[in-house]
Amino acid sequence: MLRGIAAMGVVICHATQAVRVMNGGAANFGQLKTFILLPAMYGFSGVYLFFVISGFCIHLRWARARAQGRSDASIDFIPFWKRRIRRLYPAYLAALVLFLSFGYYRGTLKVTAFLSWDIILHLLMLHNVTPKTLYSINGVFWTLAIEEQLYLAYFLLVWLRTRFGWSVTLLTCVAARVFWFGLRSIAYRQLKWDFVFTGSAAANWWIWALGAISVEAMMGVIVLPSWCRSRRVLVAALTAAAVLVYLDFFVLWFYDSKLHGLALLLGQPLWGLGFFILVNIVSWHEPRWQALKDTWIIAALSILGLISYSLYLTHEIVVMPMRHRAILSTVLSIPTAWVFFQLFERPFLSQPVQNAASELSVAQPLRIEQA
Repeated sequence: MLRGIAAMGVVICHATQAVRVMNGGAANFGQLKTFILLPAMYGFSGVYLFFVISGFCIHLRWARARAQGRSDASIDFIPFWKRRIRRLYPAYLAALVLFLSFGYYRGTLKVTAFLSWDIILHLLMLHNVTPKTLYSINGVFWTLAIEEQLYLAYFLLVWLRTRFGWSVTLLTCVAARVFWFGLRSIAYRQLKWDFVFTGSAAANWWIWALGAISVEAMMGVIVLPSWCRSRRVLVAALTAAAVLVYLDFFVLWFYDSKLHGLALLLGQPLWGLGFFILVNIVSWHEPRWQALKDTWIIAALSILGLISYSLYLTHEIVVMPMRHRAILSTVLSIPTAWVFFQLFERPFLSQPVQNAASELSVAQPLRIEQA
């Protein structure tokens, strides 16, 4: 359900062109269209909910093994990457070909040496290393590069967590973000070299790690303090993130570079903290909410969650030609994603969806018994 919400948030943000209002910055500050599109603008935050859920799901295998009392819980490198490549790359490659073909058809694709370099970086999931390729081909592909790089960093994360515990591990993740931010600031000021910060794996590692902590709590491996499931903290974190984003895009970016830098440093972690608490609340109360699973809205969002990867990959192919028809393009992006899912994603699922769902549900009694 949460994946469905996150995916639709991103789709609505793009379909309503809310991103253009954000990019307009100070020129759009206080204008009526800014306030009208404000809810849609925040749909971009679904990316950070995805990161938390990703950490939750990827760490589930390790957390289950530890919850079962297996002290030898480990993640084998080659089998892990075989599963990830089989699960993600077929649909990703199909989407890459689709958008390249679409660009050629529209006449926006220029066959140059840079295009070859751009495609190579996309194939290697390294296109987020430079601003020139960060949003090229398809503007949402940058998050997939982050995911792949975080999968690689996951082995370091597990080693740190096993050897030193979560406190040191989280501090390491935060330090990576601060270090990358400082390095980018120095490089830009001294060398006028602008490289990617918010779209980097180092900047988002801490958010992804929070998802891993959440699944350990659900499985009963660790016990979180009560504030990690506090609705007040949830509202406070997301509100602070929303206010900070608004001020940053419409005021600080243009008028106060130092405060803009602070907002840049704190914005993503606030979204991550809020969504971490949201995932904790949902997973903690899920056994009590089983009666709601057949309601139409939960069922609809769950279906969207099932196809959320395909929806994320393909919605721009519908949205781009229909920039002034937000509702229609949003609606049409769903059946488009469903067809894409059936063709390029479902055949490569390693197990039936029902089995995957049951694996998550059986974890609930285990968590409650050990809590």
